[in-house]
Amino acid sequence: MPVSQQAKTEFRTYYVVFQSSKYHRPWNCFTWNQWQHTWVFFAKYQGPPGLLTTQHTLKVEPLSTFLDIDYWPEHPEKIAKEFIKEDYIKDIVEILLPLPKNVSYNIRGLINCVTLVKSVMGLSKWFVMTPQQLHRYLLRIGGRSLKNGRCP
Repeated sequence: MPVSQQAKTEFRTYYVVFQSSKYHRPWNCFTWNQWQHTWVFFAKYQGPPGLLTTQHTLKVEPLSTFLDIDYWPEHPEKIAKEFIKEDYIKDIVEILLPLPKNVSYNIRGLINCVTLVKSVMGLSKWFVMTPQQLHRYLLRIGGRSLKNGRCP
């Protein structure tokens, strides 16, 4: 097969937010303070990606009663810099991952914020169930902490 016809792997940069919860839910007993909720946002292009293409941000936040999806007209890096200043935010991890293609069935585990964030990013690690476990896993596979500025 000629090189020009081979499928290229596409990547997307995700910003995964870890925070304390506004609500007192029964499952909070399984999480540490400020590690009770997670959600994700990433760049969404208007038109084909390029240097002059406008970037907006798509936010996906799984809540207990519904899935909150927002479309913000700003670049995700600017949004991350604003959110990281908030007291209720424990950390934001920036990570570059390949877009999932033709993935076979994945065991999802418990349906919670972590499971849905993993689905958005195409991760299928069934053993990652809490926000703190997801944070550790993302740092281990190359994520960068925006609060601590570290990458393992």
